Amino acid sequence: MFLPYCSTFNAHGATSKSYDKPNQDSARGLTSRLSENGLNRSIHSISIADGHGGIEHKDSDQGSDIATQVIVRFVNTIMFFNQPIDCQKKSLGKYVLKSWTKHIKKKAGPKELYGTTIRAIIFDENAQKAALIACGDGHTFIKYKGVNRLVEWPEPYDYSCNIPEASESLSTTNGSSIRVEYLDFHEVEWCAVMSDAFTGFGASLNGCLIDIMNEQFTLSPTEFDQSMKIYTKEVAEIYDDDTSISILRNVETLSQKPTDTTKQNKLDGISK
Repeated sequence: MFLPYCSTFNAHGATSKSYDKPNQDSARGLTSRLSENGLNRSIHSISIADGHGGIEHKDSDQGSDIATQVIVRFVNTIMFFNQPIDCQKKSLGKYVLKSWTKHIKKKAGPKELYGTTIRAIIFDENAQKAALIACGDGHTFIKYKGVNRLVEWPEPYDYSCNIPEASESLSTTNGSSIRVEYLDFHEVEWCAVMSDAFTGFGASLNGCLIDIMNEQFTLSPTEFDQSMKIYTKEVAEIYDDDTSISILRNVETLSQKPTDTTKQNKLDGISK
């Protein structure tokens, strides 16, 4: 059984600060519960959106904020109408794009000014299933029980290619490049969506996240959240980039011990 606990963390990078710009990232976590007429349902969502920044996307902080709001609105809608999580199975990506574009059109200037990525996981606690959404760079990781390695979705970034990862954007896509998949979450221990600032870890990112998340087994939820706030700020300072991460944890596993409790410096091998 996956019993969720949502946490979101966001830190302002030096580049945005130097141009006196607000944080271009947005991170949201939501738990929505419905209990009436004998119906008890819970849906949880985590999302991050990484605004592109720069002159060409000078209002991307607003674009990223709207993108994560779209995920929240979708959850609230299916809860209100008591629809299954896959009610938009064939068109969830286009639904996200259409909703984001609708709100952007109410603002001044072309939609390119608001360019942003989006990463999200929407989890139906009752069905133990999740919808995963991705448009653009960043990372989505899933940690399964008993497996001491993370599964990256939709596919791992090739760190050996030395070519910057091409980033799709809600401001340029027609919806076909928005990836959507539905997964069974019965055997999931935790999952996370994060901005591309974490790409700076290179191939060591997988192992670093395992070590960091293992701290949840020795810290209370409040202590763990405080630790993650500090860690997210450290990443933003190292890479001079706005940084965001949203985590959905299975609190059922908090009383258990990780398979490897070896503690390492979270920033070993990482340099500016």
